Amino acid sequence: MELQARELLAEVRVEYVREDALDALLELLRTVLARLPECTLEPNAADGFEAALGVPQKPLRFRPPARIEVVGSYALRAVARPRLAVDVAVEAPAACFDEKDQLNNRYFARRWRWLAALAAGLRRKAAFRTQRWEFLDGDIRRPVLVITPRAKKGVARSEFELRLLPCVAPGTFPAVRLAPDRNNLRTAVAETAAGAAPELLPTPHYNAAILRDMLLPVQHGVLARAAMQLPAFCDAALLLKVWVRAQGLEGEPDGVNGALLSLLTAHLAASGALVPGMSALQAARGVLAALAAPETFARGVFMTRCAECGLPPPPSRSAFRRAYEVAFVDASGWLNLAAHVSCSALAQARAAAARSVALLDRPLQALEVFRAVFLARLPRAAAYDAWWHVRVPEGVALPLGGDLPAWRVAEAHVEALATRALGSRVTAVRAFRRRLPTCADPAMAAPHPFDPSAHTILLAAQMDAAAALRAVDMGPAAEDPAAADFRAFWGDRAELRRFQDGAIAEAVVWEAGPASRHLIVDELLACALGRHLLCATVTGTAGLLDGVLAQQGASADQLASARRGAEAASAKLTRQLRGLSGVALRVLAVAPAAAALRHTAAFPPLPHPLAGGAGDDVSGVPRCLEPLELLVQLEGSGKWPDDAAAFAKARAALGCQLAEALAGSYGLRAVASEACVDVFADGFVFRLYLHSERDAALAARQKLAPVEPSGRVAGAVGLEPSVLAFPGYAQLQQRAQHHGFAAALAGNAPAFPGAAQLARRWVAAHMLSSQVAGEAVELLAAAAFTPEAGLPQPATRLAGFLRFLRILSGHPWRKRPLVVDPLGALGTQARRKIDAAHNAACTTGTGPAMALCMPLDPSGGAWTLPRPSLPVVLRLAALARRSLGALQEHVEGAALQDDAAAAAAAFAPALVDFDALLQLRREALPRAQSVLRAVPAAVAERRGAASMATELLVGADPVTALVAALEARFGAVATLCADACGGALLGVKWRPQARVPHPFDVWGFVP
Repeated sequence: MELQARELLAEVRVEYVREDALDALLELLRTVLARLPECTLEPNAADGFEAALGVPQKPLRFRPPARIEVVGSYALRAVARPRLAVDVAVEAPAACFDEKDQLNNRYFARRWRWLAALAAGLRRKAAFRTQRWEFLDGDIRRPVLVITPRAKKGVARSEFELRLLPCVAPGTFPAVRLAPDRNNLRTAVAETAAGAAPELLPTPHYNAAILRDMLLPVQHGVLARAAMQLPAFCDAALLLKVWVRAQGLEGEPDGVNGALLSLLTAHLAASGALVPGMSALQAARGVLAALAAPETFARGVFMTRCAECGLPPPPSRSAFRRAYEVAFVDASGWLNLAAHVSCSALAQARAAAARSVALLDRPLQALEVFRAVFLARLPRAAAYDAWWHVRVPEGVALPLGGDLPAWRVAEAHVEALATRALGSRVTAVRAFRRRLPTCADPAMAAPHPFDPSAHTILLAAQMDAAAALRAVDMGPAAEDPAAADFRAFWGDRAELRRFQDGAIAEAVVWEAGPASRHLIVDELLACALGRHLLCATVTGTAGLLDGVLAQQGASADQLASARRGAEAASAKLTRQLRGLSGVALRVLAVAPAAAALRHTAAFPPLPHPLAGGAGDDVSGVPRCLEPLELLVQLEGSGKWPDDAAAFAKARAALGCQLAEALAGSYGLRAVASEACVDVFADGFVFRLYLHSERDAALAARQKLAPVEPSGRVAGAVGLEPSVLAFPGYAQLQQRAQHHGFAAALAGNAPAFPGAAQLARRWVAAHMLSSQVAGEAVELLAAAAFTPEAGLPQPATRLAGFLRFLRILSGHPWRKRPLVVDPLGALGTQARRKIDAAHNAACTTGTGPAMALCMPLDPSGGAWTLPRPSLPVVLRLAALARRSLGALQEHVEGAALQDDAAAAAAAFAPALVDFDALLQLRREALPRAQSVLRAVPAAVAERRGAASMATELLVGADPVTALVAALEARFGAVATLCADACGGALLGVKWRPQARVPHPFDVWGFVP
């Protein structure tokens, strides 16, 4: 891992010795600024910045900068690519300000006019004409000038941008007037009784903004001393900046950024927590460990005071704790470096640091760990499970914000309301503060870069998977004093209820069916915010992809009921089989193997009235039934024949006996064949595969019929149901083991089944069902719940599906296998063996293109050999990248479209990528309303239910048969793609050898 850290540092580090053009540019900047003439700047009526601050315009005594100094990362040689910027501190002389300019935004107005005069003077030089404005820490009061230098003809252009940071000398304003408990904005007053004198509120954020400019040289001195004390300081700062970018923390107005972590590194070095002998990776890990520790910021971080600043004794530590959410006081003792940081942003950074430290301390796979910590670029909301867009119109009553703009107060207020409303359903709530865009207007005539009235707040939450779907929010007991506050918060939704344990308490009940429980959080939040922020609109994303799992002719509740009904019918049939008498061999165990029985099928089979289901009307019911596979283990016997053919006949005879016993004992209709037994029970068809310990012995002695690991014939991978080949003993065991793995994961991660449903539907929608086995798709979805991903386990199906797309699109399939171990069963030695085996397989060319390694399959090819091929894997990655981008933009609010359009963008197949398309007749598709799908009413009335029951087509799938036939004939020259969920198109992609000249054969195509 140290080697990887050195390679990463070599990529992001800048070669400063080659920056001669930049040095010349900085010298030119100093010369131009020093030659600016002294003058008096008269008020400009077109300047809207001062008017927006509420400051009357007055003449400004302009003086050139008293000092120009390169500070920050470039001065420390700690600039991290890709953004290259040089921070230049330009000190405004004290003569430009009056004695009490720290009051009522006067300092910021004069600061802006002085900086605008510098910009105007620099624009006279061609090298400095490309300018824009940025805002430090998202503070509209603190613009800085960013210059993109232009190169002269024949002179190399520097890659760096110049950022001019205005500052003032430490003694310009009295520090005691800028303490966190002092007021410098006379408009920040508390609500008082009528006629009472107004009570001024402290303005800690306003005061800290002025102190930031006053103490800028102090912070640079602290970093310079740390760089001398700790040799690895600059490289550690580089790694931390890369970490901030990788974890999605960069650019947040209220977040923990690279500059703050650099100052934390300096503090830890001064306190002895970091020692000179540490490497850059060790020092970065130490900083992350300190950030992750709850006690670090519990009572604030206070750097060792430096007496050289020349400031009076600082305020007490308790003053900082009372004034700010997060306290990190600098070496002067006056400035809170984390004044802009919110508690939710600190919690986000702390959680990311805790995950990173846990991965670095237990590196099961060094490459994967380093990639997850430093290289994987995560979107800003990737670590959350649920997202909402909240629009707060102007004029809504908000808490007094003191020295913050109203729209910043609205963001914090929405976050507080959501935290209280969601309660124990969530582990973290984050209202992402609006990022202020840059402004290219030289005069900044429009002081606000965006319209606050159109401001939409992105709200995100990490859900508790066990509590997210509950229908009742229990409040305090009726006699508890907090009950009144609970009723005041929820209003008419609160009611007094008696619970099963006899407790009588306030509660809020949410009416939701079994299929709409995931929508409760959206309704809950809309209710709470709508009550306390009148006219506020809340748009949730919990139901974003509900439409892709909708089945024609069935509601969402009916589909959920069908899943539960199939599981209950399977459990009932299992009990009946184990208690069955009158058969030669007892049934020892029954293992499910169907995706519908583990709730991962995109579309479960619906109860059928002709298969023992409820209902008498059989007109229009499906004629095709999808069987649910069960593996039936028989007790051992020494009388099985040794010959394979005789053994198959004996097993078939036992199946006939089993069918007769089920009919005689329980009245179930059972149809036996040589391969299996189909049992019609409670509206479903169960396909029983019988096996015993003799199967293992025969399988070891004889090679069974060639079928793919999923149990389907070549060319029919992933298409369900399939009865084209009877699976052998090994395939039966693989199916049972996979079902057990998926069921265990679903018990540990309730969101996994829903995520797997979306993943299977996505693969089918892109017409790749014939190329990727359904079990392989489930393993890819399971990988999203693996700790090595560097993120908390998803608690909603949408979060799990987004993680599935991120893994599929970002994993280096050509270089490394994907280890699927969400339950943590693989140790270090086992993972090393997996890597060694994969490297050996890649060398010999026998490994799968998509290796999905797990404890039951270290080779990684059980479900991915021989398919998918490498071109299919690359296509999957490209499609996942496109779908992830569309959904991520919609979730974060960057794409202005409705849910249906976002879902269509993610699930619509890219038909233009195929060389040919085959249009299938819809009346021949089992999932369409066709002759195969529905029994005509006239036929049902004439023939009756009993007659129609014997003509049901169990497991018939003409698409599977067609794909298998085409693959057998043209598989060498074409890749055939189909949608197993009812698509009416077959996609054809010619292989490269199809265009190679070959002999013509009249009777058959032979490439």
